[in-house]
Amino acid sequence: MQTKPRAEGSEIKRTAIDWDRIFMARAAEVAKASKDPSTQVGAYIVNSDGEDVCSGYNGFPKGVADTADRLNDRPTKYAFVCHAEANAIVLARRDLRGCTIYVTPLHPCGECAKLIIQSGIKRVVTRKPVEERWQSSYAVAQTMLDEAGVQIDFLGDSALDQAPTKRECQHVWFRDPSRLNGYECAKCGEIEDETYMAYMALMER
Repeated sequence: MQTKPRAEGSEIKRTAIDWDRIFMARAAEVAKASKDPSTQVGAYIVNSDGEDVCSGYNGFPKGVADTADRLNDRPTKYAFVCHAEANAIVLARRDLRGCTIYVTPLHPCGECAKLIIQSGIKRVVTRKPVEERWQSSYAVAQTMLDEAGVQIDFLGDSALDQAPTKRECQHVWFRDPSRLNGYECAKCGEIEDETYMAYMALMER
């Protein structure tokens, strides 16, 4: 893989919001694997050291046929689907105490908030809830997360939405030691990783 150019100086100190933006971008990439025709949600879990733990997207349980008829019938879809947060937590199969979960583009619902609390995850980074029909569920989720001591941070207009798009960004590439032959842009979070991109291509089939 061709070596990426580095900015002047040995390194750039990234702020916490830079990392949040990058991990949220990864959650958004994972969401693309969902077959839901109307809503694709991604969840991405990292540990306290910022290391990848697990990811998930909304979809039917393993072995359950996600046919077009089922996916396009809302009552059936809602009855069958596993939310992105639930998939990420269950598939992690490990202790998640102290971890952070990134969820986009929807705020965790009440049921997923319960799983987040019970798993030991201590921080949620998501979008501000704006969907009117889910406001009651979001309110319940926020109440439970607050009472359980789970930190909730929102990436909205002041952070993620104002980040440069991948096409507009003048990339500043840095090697990511957690990825084989992997680089990330310190500005927009774009990933350059042959192994990762091949994996995502398989997930989208």
